[in-house]
Amino acid sequence: MAGSCTICGQSLVPTLTAPERMFGLGGAFTYGRCGGCGLLLLLDPPDDLAPFYRPGYYAFRPAPARTPGGVDRLLRRSRVRLRRLPKRLGWLNGLIGPDSRIVDYGSGTGAFVADLRRQGLDRAVGVDEFAPAGPFVQRELPPPPIDLVTMHHSLEHIRDQRGIVRLLRDHQPAGAHLFIRTPLADSFAAEEYGSDWVQLDPPRHLVVHTTTSLGRLVDEAGYTLVRQWRDSTGFQFWGSELYRRGLTLAGPGTPAHDGGLFSAEELQEFEARAAELNAAERGDQGCFLFRRDAR
Repeated sequence: MAGSCTICGQSLVPTLTAPERMFGLGGAFTYGRCGGCGLLLLLDPPDDLAPFYRPGYYAFRPAPARTPGGVDRLLRRSRVRLRRLPKRLGWLNGLIGPDSRIVDYGSGTGAFVADLRRQGLDRAVGVDEFAPAGPFVQRELPPPPIDLVTMHHSLEHIRDQRGIVRLLRDHQPAGAHLFIRTPLADSFAAEEYGSDWVQLDPPRHLVVHTTTSLGRLVDEAGYTLVRQWRDSTGFQFWGSELYRRGLTLAGPGTPAHDGGLFSAEELQEFEARAAELNAAERGDQGCFLFRRDAR
């Protein structure tokens, strides 16, 4: 029996079965879909997931260790005070200052934290229980208060969804923010490619949300949605096409996506289609900014 949805309690229906394809490890892993919120839940996760997080896993690549110093640091801290962050970090404008306490939860080796520190945000740290040691990464959450928690493609790797969101909530004061970037099952690529969808990523992705299921989870924990947007890329197409053709992302014999299988024109078309889907809120990953309530 498939059991019930961990978010809304409705029955799960076995829907998709797929092997591990990033490294070509094989196996067969089945996801159940909730008839209420649409969430996908891995029904048969391995007892030990460690073998599926190999040294070549993208989140474990070394992060830059250099942080700005001297005049450069002063200039960057001034930009933060003036809310002139780079475009890639523009969503942070108005949320943080140079002394804000920021935690990137599930940080890997800390690439995002290193980027923040290069902007003068010296109190940013990463938290990751499994990643190799990095210059800005620790194993446990620092004590409260935490002004901003970010989760960049980490929530989907956590089985206890309620537990982790409540843990983060308990480390944040009212008015603090939680930012989640995650794959979404209510997307064109998820529907078009099914078990070949590259961001299904069994068995590492234990839970694949929809906008509905994520909203319910975080609202229940005491957060209010401030803003949401889709930020998918052409990866949803070329990665899924690799899987559809029986290839892997990182296994032996996999051609580079920018040469061999796909022409430059095809890759440009993938990116253009991704932009259209994002505008229509149908891209296969999204960003969600929440504010911690006083409740």
